[in-house]
Amino acid sequence: MSGATDSFDVFEFSDAGDLLNAYVEFKRRTTRYFSVTAWAKKVGLQNGGPLVNFMKKRRLPSPALLRKLVESMELDEHSREYITALVSYERARQAKTGTEWMLLRTMAAIKFRARAVPMGDREREVSSLGGVVVKELLALPGAPSDPRGIAERMRLPTSEVEVTALLEKFVAEGVLERAADGAYRVPKARVETETDVSSEWVRKFHRESLAAAASALESVPVDRRHFLSYVLPVERARVPEAKAVLERFAHEFVGEFEAPEGKGDGVYQLNLNCFPLTKPF
Repeated sequence: MSGATDSFDVFEFSDAGDLLNAYVEFKRRTTRYFSVTAWAKKVGLQNGGPLVNFMKKRRLPSPALLRKLVESMELDEHSREYITALVSYERARQAKTGTEWMLLRTMAAIKFRARAVPMGDREREVSSLGGVVVKELLALPGAPSDPRGIAERMRLPTSEVEVTALLEKFVAEGVLERAADGAYRVPKARVETETDVSSEWVRKFHRESLAAAASALESVPVDRRHFLSYVLPVERARVPEAKAVLERFAHEFVGEFEAPEGKGDGVYQLNLNCFPLTKPF
Protein backbone atom coordinates (compact mmCIF):
# COMPACT_ATOMS: atom_id res chain seq x y z
CA MET A 1 0.00 0.00 0.00
CA SER A 2 1.36 3.39 -0.89
CA GLY A 3 -0.04 6.85 -0.29
CA ALA A 4 -3.81 7.01 -0.29
CA THR A 5 -4.42 4.27 -2.85
CA ASP A 6 -7.45 2.03 -2.42
CA SER A 7 -5.43 -1.16 -2.10
CA PHE A 8 -3.86 -3.04 0.76
CA ASP A 9 -0.83 -5.31 0.45
CA VAL A 10 0.05 -7.22 3.62
CA PHE A 11 3.41 -8.24 2.16
CA GLU A 12 4.73 -4.70 2.52
CA PHE A 13 4.83 -5.15 6.29
CA SER A 14 7.27 -6.94 8.59
CA ASP A 15 5.64 -5.72 11.82
CA ALA A 16 2.18 -6.92 12.84
CA GLY A 17 1.27 -3.71 14.66
CA ASP A 18 2.20 -1.58 11.67
CA LEU A 19 0.18 -3.87 9.44
CA LEU A 20 -2.93 -3.58 11.60
CA ASN A 21 -2.63 0.22 11.82
CA ALA A 22 -2.31 0.45 8.04
CA TYR A 23 -5.30 -1.84 7.57
CA VAL A 24 -7.44 0.30 9.88
CA GLU A 25 -6.47 3.44 7.94
CA PHE A 26 -7.25 1.65 4.68
CA LYS A 27 -10.71 0.62 5.94
CA ARG A 28 -11.47 4.11 7.23
CA ARG A 29 -10.60 5.48 3.82
CA THR A 30 -12.57 2.96 1.80
CA THR A 31 -15.45 1.81 4.05
CA ARG A 32 -18.16 4.14 5.28
CA TYR A 33 -18.81 4.07 9.03
CA PHE A 34 -15.85 1.79 9.75
CA SER A 35 -14.46 2.04 13.27
CA VAL A 36 -12.21 -0.03 15.51
CA THR A 37 -15.08 -0.43 17.98
CA ALA A 38 -17.41 -1.78 15.30
CA TRP A 39 -14.71 -4.15 14.08
CA ALA A 40 -14.11 -5.35 17.64
CA LYS A 41 -17.79 -6.16 18.11
CA LYS A 42 -17.83 -7.96 14.76
CA VAL A 43 -15.20 -10.40 16.04
CA GLY A 44 -16.96 -10.92 19.37
CA LEU A 45 -15.17 -8.40 21.61
CA GLN A 46 -17.02 -6.15 24.03
CA ASN A 47 -14.93 -3.10 23.10
CA GLY A 48 -11.97 -2.04 20.99
CA GLY A 49 -9.42 -2.27 23.81
CA PRO A 50 -7.73 -5.51 22.66
CA LEU A 51 -7.43 -4.17 19.11
CA VAL A 52 -5.97 -0.89 20.35
CA ASN A 53 -3.43 -2.82 22.41
CA PHE A 54 -2.49 -4.74 19.27
CA MET A 55 -2.24 -1.55 17.20
CA LYS A 56 -0.05 0.13 19.84
CA LYS A 57 2.13 -3.00 20.06
CA ARG A 58 1.36 -3.55 23.71
CA ARG A 59 0.04 -7.06 23.32
CA LEU A 60 -0.35 -9.65 20.58
CA PRO A 61 -3.81 -11.15 20.01
CA SER A 62 -4.56 -14.66 21.21
CA PRO A 63 -4.62 -17.37 18.51
CA ALA A 64 -8.43 -17.49 18.71
CA LEU A 65 -8.79 -13.71 18.33
CA LEU A 66 -6.21 -13.62 15.55
CA ARG A 67 -8.15 -16.24 13.63
CA LYS A 68 -11.34 -14.18 13.89
CA LEU A 69 -9.52 -10.97 12.91
CA VAL A 70 -7.92 -12.54 9.86
CA GLU A 71 -11.21 -14.04 8.71
CA SER A 72 -12.99 -10.70 9.11
CA MET A 73 -10.42 -8.80 7.02
CA GLU A 74 -11.75 -10.33 3.78
CA LEU A 75 -8.29 -10.96 2.34
CA ASP A 76 -7.10 -13.71 0.03
CA GLU A 77 -5.72 -16.98 1.37
CA HIS A 78 -2.05 -16.05 1.03
CA SER A 79 -2.56 -12.73 2.83
CA ARG A 80 -4.35 -14.47 5.69
CA GLU A 81 -1.54 -17.04 5.97
CA TYR A 82 1.06 -14.26 5.99
CA ILE A 83 -0.61 -12.32 8.81
CA THR A 84 -0.92 -15.47 10.91
CA ALA A 85 2.75 -16.33 10.33
CA LEU A 86 3.82 -12.75 11.08
CA VAL A 87 2.07 -12.72 14.46
CA SER A 88 3.49 -16.18 15.22
CA TYR A 89 6.95 -14.85 14.40
CA GLU A 90 6.57 -11.87 16.72
CA ARG A 91 5.27 -14.11 19.50
CA ALA A 92 8.27 -16.45 19.05
CA ARG A 93 10.66 -13.51 18.98
CA GLN A 94 9.28 -12.11 22.23
CA ALA A 95 9.48 -15.52 23.91
CA LYS A 96 12.92 -16.23 22.39
CA THR A 97 11.86 -19.73 21.39
CA GLY A 98 14.57 -20.15 18.77
CA THR A 99 12.02 -20.82 16.03
CA GLU A 100 12.08 -17.29 14.63
CA TRP A 101 14.19 -18.22 11.60
CA MET A 102 11.74 -20.98 10.63
CA LEU A 103 8.83 -18.57 10.74
CA LEU A 104 10.73 -15.99 8.69
CA ARG A 105 11.29 -18.65 6.03
CA THR A 106 7.61 -19.54 6.16
CA MET A 107 6.67 -15.89 5.61
CA ALA A 108 9.06 -15.67 2.67
CA ALA A 109 7.55 -18.78 1.10
CA ILE A 110 4.01 -17.43 1.48
CA LYS A 111 5.06 -14.17 -0.13
CA PHE A 112 6.60 -16.07 -3.04
CA ARG A 113 3.45 -18.13 -3.65
CA ALA A 114 1.28 -15.03 -3.50
CA ARG A 115 3.27 -13.09 -6.08
CA ALA A 116 4.36 -15.80 -8.51
CA VAL A 117 2.39 -15.94 -11.76
CA PRO A 118 2.41 -19.23 -13.69
CA MET A 119 3.75 -18.77 -17.18
CA GLY A 120 0.89 -18.68 -19.67
CA ASP A 121 0.69 -20.54 -22.97
CA ARG A 122 1.41 -17.48 -25.14
CA GLU A 123 4.35 -16.49 -22.97
CA ARG A 124 5.71 -20.03 -23.09
CA GLU A 125 5.50 -20.16 -26.87
CA VAL A 126 7.67 -17.10 -27.44
CA SER A 127 9.92 -17.35 -24.41
CA SER A 128 13.22 -18.96 -23.48
CA LEU A 129 15.73 -18.48 -20.69
CA GLY A 130 16.96 -15.39 -22.53
CA GLY A 131 13.41 -14.11 -22.80
CA VAL A 132 12.79 -14.50 -19.08
CA VAL A 133 16.06 -12.69 -18.32
CA VAL A 134 15.07 -9.83 -20.65
CA LYS A 135 11.72 -9.48 -18.85
CA GLU A 136 13.40 -9.35 -15.46
CA LEU A 137 16.04 -6.92 -16.74
CA LEU A 138 13.41 -4.52 -18.06
CA ALA A 139 11.84 -4.39 -14.59
CA LEU A 140 15.05 -3.11 -12.96
CA PRO A 141 15.42 0.63 -12.25
CA GLY A 142 17.64 2.35 -14.79
CA ALA A 143 17.74 -0.70 -17.06
CA PRO A 144 18.22 -0.08 -20.80
CA SER A 145 15.12 -0.44 -22.94
CA ASP A 146 16.81 -0.46 -26.34
CA PRO A 147 17.85 -3.78 -27.92
CA ARG A 148 21.55 -2.89 -28.09
CA GLY A 149 21.73 -1.86 -24.44
CA ILE A 150 19.86 -4.99 -23.38
CA ALA A 151 22.14 -7.26 -25.41
CA GLU A 152 25.24 -5.62 -23.94
CA ARG A 153 24.10 -6.38 -20.39
CA MET A 154 23.20 -10.01 -21.01
CA ARG A 155 25.67 -12.67 -19.88
CA LEU A 156 23.89 -15.12 -22.15
CA PRO A 157 25.12 -15.00 -25.76
CA THR A 158 22.47 -12.70 -27.24
CA SER A 159 22.72 -10.34 -30.20
CA GLU A 160 20.95 -7.03 -30.77
CA VAL A 161 19.00 -8.64 -33.61
CA GLU A 162 17.82 -11.47 -31.35
CA VAL A 163 16.74 -9.04 -28.63
CA THR A 164 14.83 -6.94 -31.17
CA ALA A 165 12.96 -9.99 -32.46
CA LEU A 166 12.23 -11.14 -28.92
CA LEU A 167 10.83 -7.76 -27.87
CA GLU A 168 8.61 -7.64 -30.95
CA LYS A 169 7.24 -11.11 -30.17
CA PHE A 170 6.63 -10.20 -26.55
CA VAL A 171 4.72 -7.05 -27.48
CA ALA A 172 2.68 -8.88 -30.13
CA GLU A 173 1.71 -11.59 -27.63
CA GLY A 174 0.98 -9.17 -24.79
CA VAL A 175 3.88 -10.38 -22.67
CA LEU A 176 5.33 -6.84 -22.72
CA GLU A 177 3.72 -3.46 -23.21
CA ARG A 178 5.29 -0.55 -25.06
CA ALA A 179 4.75 2.97 -23.76
CA ALA A 180 4.31 6.08 -25.89
CA ASP A 181 7.97 7.01 -25.33
CA GLY A 182 9.07 3.66 -26.73
CA ALA A 183 10.03 2.14 -23.38
CA TYR A 184 8.94 -1.41 -22.58
CA ARG A 185 6.96 -2.32 -19.48
CA VAL A 186 6.41 -5.68 -17.81
CA PRO A 187 2.66 -5.92 -17.06
CA LYS A 188 2.90 -9.07 -14.91
CA ALA A 189 4.70 -10.20 -11.80
CA ARG A 190 7.66 -12.54 -12.04
CA VAL A 191 6.79 -15.96 -13.45
CA GLU A 192 7.93 -19.44 -12.48
CA THR A 193 8.21 -22.64 -14.49
CA GLU A 194 5.95 -25.51 -13.54
CA THR A 195 7.37 -28.40 -11.55
CA ASP A 196 7.02 -32.01 -12.70
CA VAL A 197 5.82 -30.98 -16.17
CA SER A 198 7.56 -32.93 -18.90
CA SER A 199 6.83 -30.59 -21.81
CA GLU A 200 9.38 -29.79 -24.48
CA TRP A 201 9.32 -26.11 -23.46
CA VAL A 202 10.20 -26.93 -19.83
CA ARG A 203 12.96 -29.34 -20.87
CA LYS A 204 14.38 -26.75 -23.26
CA PHE A 205 14.31 -24.09 -20.54
CA HIS A 206 16.18 -26.32 -18.11
CA ARG A 207 18.76 -27.28 -20.74
CA GLU A 208 19.42 -23.59 -21.35
CA SER A 209 19.63 -23.02 -17.59
CA LEU A 210 22.19 -25.80 -17.16
CA ALA A 211 24.26 -24.37 -20.02
CA ALA A 212 24.11 -20.92 -18.41
CA ALA A 213 25.24 -22.41 -15.09
CA ALA A 214 28.19 -24.12 -16.76
CA SER A 215 29.17 -20.83 -18.39
CA ALA A 216 28.84 -18.94 -15.09
CA LEU A 217 31.10 -21.49 -13.41
CA GLU A 218 33.92 -20.29 -15.66
CA SER A 219 33.08 -16.63 -16.24
CA VAL A 220 31.51 -15.24 -13.04
CA PRO A 221 33.76 -14.40 -10.04
CA VAL A 222 33.33 -16.67 -7.03
CA ASP A 223 32.08 -13.82 -4.83
CA ARG A 224 29.10 -13.33 -7.17
CA ARG A 225 27.99 -16.95 -7.58
CA HIS A 226 27.54 -20.08 -5.49
CA PHE A 227 27.70 -23.72 -6.56
CA LEU A 228 27.01 -26.58 -4.17
CA SER A 229 26.72 -30.30 -4.87
CA TYR A 230 26.26 -33.47 -2.81
CA VAL A 231 26.25 -37.14 -3.81
CA LEU A 232 24.34 -39.28 -1.31
CA PRO A 233 22.28 -42.47 -0.97
CA VAL A 234 18.51 -41.89 -0.95
CA GLU A 235 15.54 -44.23 -0.47
CA ARG A 236 13.44 -44.16 -3.62
CA ALA A 237 10.24 -44.04 -1.56
CA ARG A 238 11.33 -40.69 -0.11
CA VAL A 239 12.03 -38.98 -3.44
CA PRO A 240 8.62 -37.21 -3.51
CA GLU A 241 9.30 -35.88 -0.02
CA ALA A 242 12.76 -34.69 -1.07
CA LYS A 243 11.29 -32.88 -4.08
CA ALA A 244 8.75 -31.14 -1.87
CA VAL A 245 11.52 -29.96 0.47
CA LEU A 246 13.51 -28.53 -2.45
CA GLU A 247 10.45 -26.73 -3.81
CA ARG A 248 9.68 -25.27 -0.39
CA PHE A 249 13.27 -24.08 -0.05
CA ALA A 250 13.12 -22.42 -3.47
CA HIS A 251 9.95 -20.55 -2.49
CA GLU A 252 11.55 -19.42 0.77
CA PHE A 253 14.74 -18.34 -0.98
CA VAL A 254 12.97 -16.25 -3.62
CA GLY A 255 10.58 -14.77 -1.08
CA GLU A 256 13.54 -13.72 1.08
CA PHE A 257 15.99 -12.42 -1.52
CA GLU A 258 13.92 -11.12 -4.45
CA ALA A 259 14.53 -7.37 -4.44
CA PRO A 260 11.50 -5.12 -3.88
CA GLU A 261 10.15 -3.38 -6.96
CA GLY A 262 12.51 -0.61 -8.05
CA LYS A 263 15.50 -1.80 -6.01
CA GLY A 264 17.10 -4.68 -7.90
CA ASP A 265 20.43 -4.10 -9.66
CA GLY A 266 20.96 -7.43 -11.41
CA VAL A 267 19.18 -10.59 -12.56
CA TYR A 268 20.20 -13.90 -10.99
CA GLN A 269 19.03 -17.47 -11.46
CA LEU A 270 18.51 -20.13 -8.79
CA ASN A 271 18.70 -23.69 -10.12
CA LEU A 272 17.88 -26.76 -8.04
CA ASN A 273 18.54 -30.19 -9.51
CA CYS A 274 18.14 -33.57 -7.83
CA PHE A 275 18.43 -36.74 -9.91
CA PRO A 276 19.67 -40.35 -9.65
CA LEU A 277 23.22 -41.20 -10.68
CA THR A 278 22.59 -44.96 -10.60
CA LYS A 279 20.01 -47.23 -12.23
CA PRO A 280 17.41 -49.18 -10.20
CA PHE A 281 18.67 -52.49 -8.78
